Amino acid sequence: MLRSHAGLYRVREVIGAIAIVAMVVGTRAVIGAETGEVVAYLRVGDAPGVMAGAGRNAGEYEGFRKTQTTLLKSETILQEALKQPGIAELPMFAGERDLVRFLRDKLNVTAPLETEMIQVKMSGDDRKQGAKIVNAVVQAYLDNVVNSAQIEKLRRVSLLDRQYKDSMDQMRQKQELQDRIAREVVGAKDPELQKESIKNLQKLFSGVRERELDITLEAAAAEVRVANSEEKSEAAKAKTDLAAAKAKLKVLSGAHENLATELDKAMDDYKSHAMDSRQYADLEVQIKQFRDNADRLYAELQQIRLEAEAPSQRMTVIQWAAE
Repeated sequence: MLRSHAGLYRVREVIGAIAIVAMVVGTRAVIGAETGEVVAYLRVGDAPGVMAGAGRNAGEYEGFRKTQTTLLKSETILQEALKQPGIAELPMFAGERDLVRFLRDKLNVTAPLETEMIQVKMSGDDRKQGAKIVNAVVQAYLDNVVNSAQIEKLRRVSLLDRQYKDSMDQMRQKQELQDRIAREVVGAKDPELQKESIKNLQKLFSGVRERELDITLEAAAAEVRVANSEEKSEAAKAKTDLAAAKAKLKVLSGAHENLATELDKAMDDYKSHAMDSRQYADLEVQIKQFRDNADRLYAELQQIRLEAEAPSQRMTVIQWAAE
């Protein structure tokens, strides 16, 4: 009868442990049914963005679970577990030269099919030592994989956020410059009218130069007449013609200089307008590049932020091993 009650009690104990695991609660406490076996349970959640198992990628999920089982027994994690206070000094390791290899051989990490669990188990004569070691391995895994990845995601969020804001600021600066060019240059001056104005100035300039040449010839002829005139009346008339020619040349010379200055200015304005127009077009390309980059950064930022703000959705310790 006593054995019957003891068996019934043990069944109830196992069922209770399974129920606790299924409810995803608790911190420390599962001792395996086999003598000396201690077990810690971790739950593997869905990838960020997957709601309650809906749309789960089975291949990705199982691949992720297997990766975690490998990581739990990796040399890095086992070394970190052995560095925790008092672990390497446990009697279980006495006389062992390669503690990592010994621990890997003793540790059993499995991902049972058709469950969301990973089991970290160890069997031995001393459950307390086994529980300490199992918990140390799980803690090392949390510190160096789960939490480390989470911290890296938060850093990535901060970096992406700065890059996104910088890209938006640069895009706004380019837009302001483009708006100024459009307002002050591109919109204010018609390049076709500028070219027509330059043509008209060139015609006027050519006309003035031709007129200067004609008057110069007239002045030269008047000087010859002044020198060769025998009669006073002819000499007087030649001098008058020469003075008139010089006066015209002075006026034409002033017009020549003014037209040359105006033509140079018109040419400079036209070149400047052409350069501003090219700058306007270049800015259009740059603004699009900044906008595309900002959109890419924003999408990546949203995804990383989703993962960073939901760290417990993927890996959760359901039960620690009991001492």
